[in-house]
Amino acid sequence: MQMIQAGHAAKMGEINTQADVATELAAFTAALKPSGVKWVDAFNAFVRPFLTLCFFALYAGVKAAQFAILQQDHGGSAATLLSMWGEEDWAVWAAIVTFWFGNRTFNKERGRG
Repeated sequence: MQMIQAGHAAKMGEINTQADVATELAAFTAALKPSGVKWVDAFNAFVRPFLTLCFFALYAGVKAAQFAILQQDHGGSAATLLSMWGEEDWAVWAAIVTFWFGNRTFNKERGRG
């Protein structure tokens, strides 16, 4: 009986995952479809890169301020840099790189890029 329940739970998980993928794909496809209005399409294409650059500038500013503060407390630059770059920073970096380059790979595989 437990095997049947486990199999049912696994199948439901698979169905839910497929539904999530289908929903994301539909949203992605709708976002890529041009509206036919040039300025709307240009604005739509502008939003993601603009937000990425704004976030990067903010993040770089925070890291520069953190470096300046830590530089006063610590003596060497190498120790300061190592102390201010942690797991969260790697996660942010990986998310940004994966978003942009993963998206390009996806478009190339679909023949859009």
